[in-house]
Amino acid sequence: MVTRQITRAWTCGVCNQLLIAGAPRCSRCGTPVSPPDHAPYGAGGILGGSLPGYVAAPEPSQPNRSSLQRRRWLAAGIVISVVASLFGVVWATSGNGPKPRVRPTTTASSAPTTYRTTTSGTRPPIPTLPPRSTEPTAPRSTAIPPSTGTPPSTGPTTTVPTVPQLAERWKLRLGRMAQSGAVNGNQVVVATRSGTVVSVDARSGKVRWRRTMGAETPAGVVVHQGVVITRAQPASALSGDVVALGGGNGKTLWRRPVTSSISIFDKPAAVGDGRVYVESGGVVALDVRTGRQTWKVSDTSVARSPVFGAGRVVVASYDGKVSAYDAGSGHRRWTTRIGRGTLAAVGDLVLVQSTLADETLSAIDIGRGAVRWHIDTNGLTFQPAIGVLDNVVVPTTKDLVAVSPRDGSKRWTAEDVPKAVAVAAAGDSVYATSYKLSVVNGRTGQLRAEGRLSDISIFPPVPAGDTTVVIMGESIGGYR
Repeated sequence: MVTRQITRAWTCGVCNQLLIAGAPRCSRCGTPVSPPDHAPYGAGGILGGSLPGYVAAPEPSQPNRSSLQRRRWLAAGIVISVVASLFGVVWATSGNGPKPRVRPTTTASSAPTTYRTTTSGTRPPIPTLPPRSTEPTAPRSTAIPPSTGTPPSTGPTTTVPTVPQLAERWKLRLGRMAQSGAVNGNQVVVATRSGTVVSVDARSGKVRWRRTMGAETPAGVVVHQGVVITRAQPASALSGDVVALGGGNGKTLWRRPVTSSISIFDKPAAVGDGRVYVESGGVVALDVRTGRQTWKVSDTSVARSPVFGAGRVVVASYDGKVSAYDAGSGHRRWTTRIGRGTLAAVGDLVLVQSTLADETLSAIDIGRGAVRWHIDTNGLTFQPAIGVLDNVVVPTTKDLVAVSPRDGSKRWTAEDVPKAVAVAAAGDSVYATSYKLSVVNGRTGQLRAEGRLSDISIFPPVPAGDTTVVIMGESIGGYR
């Protein structure tokens, strides 16, 4: 076979598909072909002869339609890439582009780390380390040093003094509301409103004896020469009995009727010099051992239970007078009009604490009856003042204050003690109760110890040895 170079070709006039010789239609788009006037692939081409149904292909110099479209898309992509590149260059040079890389520089000194900015494409030189010492070093110990129990000090420290805390060591429920108590050796004796008198061991809280009075005991107990004195009074009655019990076993020693009533904040009687002094149509003195009457002063104006101090028995009257009697004979020594109030004997003074709204405290010389001083307490008082060392300590609804017995000048105010309801003294300490038990230095007013109570207390605490017995509602508790 003789071959020759193809100089012409036949294609579809619609889609430019190369036509197959003798095919009636285009193999791509199916367009019918028209008969040509000459043979495909040139005159007398390699197929020879004339083949009908073909359309002459365009000259090679004419552009192909699909090739032109591809060229246009390629040109458009190039233009877009160039424009995007130019936009990126402008954005970077305007300061909005990514920040140059920052590398820290280290030095052998203890100065803080500095930073160096790199704007070129080359990395900064890496700093060199100092040469390693060639001197021999001691081997590193792997032993853990023993703990000293104290963390290492980081500087000067300030020592804050802590107040010792008192804890409730025992608690005894007595029933109906307990009244004021008194210490009897290593025991504490307490009376309840329901008429029961109980003696307990102060340190352990164990009950030593218990006695029933057959009536209410509204004023608690006092103890003198080992004898427990209380009042038995029927509810709402204006009279009752004075009862004496043996401190060791609670046995009744004697019982005498009296024609006066008493409140829960009063003492059942005043005691001193081997006698019991009680209000009964005046003032009656009874022997503490036998209950025998030694003297009596009739005075129906006596308003409160008497107090004893410095060989005098002092009583207050409804008309505002305060009178003092000789404790041995019952002879009147003096009378002073000063106003109604609660009495307390402290040393050679009789203190009259006003129960009205004037919030005053007056001091009377117990020997002569002269008023020594008169001060404003800045708070109401419901429990009597006490004496400790050379101070008069007054519990008020605002403060716990100590004043001088000579002129009434303030000695100290216990700032760390809450509003004290009642106080007691033992040794050089003051014991104050409210919702806390506070022990205060009687000379300076500084807080020595404190403890939170399980219930509020409105009666004076009873210090007994290393334990303080606190009366709280229907219970008593030992704190130390």
